[in-house]
Amino acid sequence: MSTEYIILLHDNEAAWQQATPEQRAATYGRHTEFARRCAEDGHTMTGGAELQPSSTAKILRGSAMGITDGPYTETAEQLGGFYLVETENLETLAKLVNELLADTTGPAEIRATIRPGEGS
Repeated sequence: MSTEYIILLHDNEAAWQQATPEQRAATYGRHTEFARRCAEDGHTMTGGAELQPSSTAKILRGSAMGITDGPYTETAEQLGGFYLVETENLETLAKLVNELLADTTGPAEIRATIRPGEGS
C-alpha cells in the first residue's frame, strides 16, 4: 500500500524575487524534470503548488491571539512550495527530492500525511 507524503520546499525568498527570467526558467525546468522522474519511478504526484511570498501570509494563533500579517518567523528561508506524492518507496522519492535541491540553498522536508479517519 502506498503512503502519501508532503514535500515542503524551503528556500531564500529574496533570492527568488530577484531571480532573472532565465534563472526562474531553469528552476521551473528542474521541477518539470522532477515531476517526470517521479512518474517514471512510480511515484504518483497528487498535488502541489508554488506559494505566494510569505509577506502575503496571514498568521492565525487562535481567537485569543488574533491574526497577524507576514511570515511567522524572520528567517532567510521561507516555505516556497509543496508537492503531495503517493509512493511505496520513500527512499527513491527522497533521492529525487535531493536531486531537485542540487542548485538551491534551502532544504526540503518530507512527511507522511495522516488521512482522515487514520488518526495517530
